[in-house]
Amino acid sequence: AYDPEAIQKFYVYGDFDPDGDGVADADGRDQIVSKIRQWGGKVTDALTYDVDFLVLGAEPPLPTPPPDGEVDPVKIAKYVAEQREFETYQQLIGEARSASLNIPILNQNQFLALVGHYDR
Repeated sequence: AYDPEAIQKFYVYGDFDPDGDGVADADGRDQIVSKIRQWGGKVTDALTYDVDFLVLGAEPPLPTPPPDGEVDPVKIAKYVAEQREFETYQQLIGEARSASLNIPILNQNQFLALVGHYDR
């Protein structure tokens, strides 16, 4: 049943481009979170059974592993961070789609349409 007093809960992950400049970045996430709060929603810190929507930013690319024998710690650390980000993104999709959670997944455009960001 519809409850106008219900507060929708969102889990937000990734980099977003809400200003449409073609560059997805971490600041875009803050804008998405702000829109959720303006809309009357709540942002959670974990993807759990009581989350109503998972909002995902741009999918991170699968990083290319450094060449065998690479010893540059900066390049190795960058690869590890990119790999972790890619895996986390994929894991969140899998968890949201699982039978135990079955949480709708929204991309940036779907979310912005939901909150009425786009003019009709």
